[in-house]
Amino acid sequence: MKLSLSWIFDHIDADWQKQNVDKIVEKFNQTTAEIDDFYTVEFDLTDFALGKVLKIEKDFFTVSIPEWKKEIKLKAQDISVYCLPEQKDLYFILKKSGAKITFATVQDFGVEKDGILPPVDAKDSDLDGSWKKRFETKDVIFDVDNKSVTHRPDMWGHRGFAREIAAFMKLPFLPETEFLNKKEIGVFDKKTKTDNQNPISIEIDDKKACKRFAGIYFNSIENKPTDIFVLSRLLKINTRPINAIVDITNYVMFDWSQPSHAYDA
Repeated sequence: MKLSLSWIFDHIDADWQKQNVDKIVEKFNQTTAEIDDFYTVEFDLTDFALGKVLKIEKDFFTVSIPEWKKEIKLKAQDISVYCLPEQKDLYFILKKSGAKITFATVQDFGVEKDGILPPVDAKDSDLDGSWKKRFETKDVIFDVDNKSVTHRPDMWGHRGFAREIAAFMKLPFLPETEFLNKKEIGVFDKKTKTDNQNPISIEIDDKKACKRFAGIYFNSIENKPTDIFVLSRLLKINTRPINAIVDITNYVMFDWSQPSHAYDA
């Protein structure tokens, strides 16, 4: 399991860049669990730019890259999987290697899987390079053996690590109310009742296998490309970004140790 120090410090009222990382690791290993390794990440975005798809043809996409004052054609097969029928504008992060320009891949940012980066949520004003301000480039990554925290499900995410670090470093730990809004919860035995606000029913067939399942219904949601900031954080912890809906459920899981999943109603 990989964790981001800057992400951990979202939950602590202190600047992560002013902390003694060696001391944090030493204290954590003494008191809580074992951090196997840690390393600094600093992505250089010099050879990356944002491109906008101008035209979709059978075999090629015409892409405009104002930051590099170029308009090029790239193979359509590489990104056709990301072309949603309802999507009007497509923005991709591109990579320059010598004279060659290609779609940036997750491997360019250290992810152990393969595949190009998905489209990002952007607008034309981002094409001048300002998109890079939303891409978190600096961090320290902790590498933790999952087995060392199997007895602590509260620590299967950044919030749990923040609680421990804030305690032994004597730093202010931010309350849940800074992040979460409370929703009224309806409790049922094995099957939920439907109503006008929630027409979807949830039923648990085996209460030994699944003691509790919670859901919330949204009557309208837009399938958007992934957020650039969220994309940068997922890449740093070796997770492949997909789109806004999938990424936010993964983000919540990695943040709060609470698995979540989006279903199409």
